[in-house]
Amino acid sequence: MLRRNYRLVYLAQLPAVFLLGLFIDMIMNVISNLYISSYVGQMALCIFSCIALAFGVFLEVKAKIIYLPGEGLAMAISNTFKKEFGKTKIGVDVSMVAVGILSSFIFLHQVQGIREGTIFAAVLVGSIVKVFNKTLL
Repeated sequence: MLRRNYRLVYLAQLPAVFLLGLFIDMIMNVISNLYISSYVGQMALCIFSCIALAFGVFLEVKAKIIYLPGEGLAMAISNTFKKEFGKTKIGVDVSMVAVGILSSFIFLHQVQGIREGTIFAAVLVGSIVKVFNKTLL
């Protein structure tokens, strides 16, 4: 898709993803005992997490240094087809969730690991990034 616009710096995604994975594992160990039993509390945490993630994505995209693969794909599509990044991010995230649901049906014969929070986040993160893009810069 990028053809001649591909730059070697995009290979920096590989160590960045590795480091992000390590960081996520460390944080999961720290918060592993955190459990919110109420559904409302779980949804509130989901919304807070979407806002935090969207702010991180906003900073990552504005910095234009290293993109993680999800944002890199959304940015490549956005730049190639001259579309707003936030809308493209929603499309990429929803597509990834759809592939996850389809894969789950094919291999597990039922949907596992994807619930309403996943679908909610797929739509909400890109929408919040759009708001940050319009209000913060």
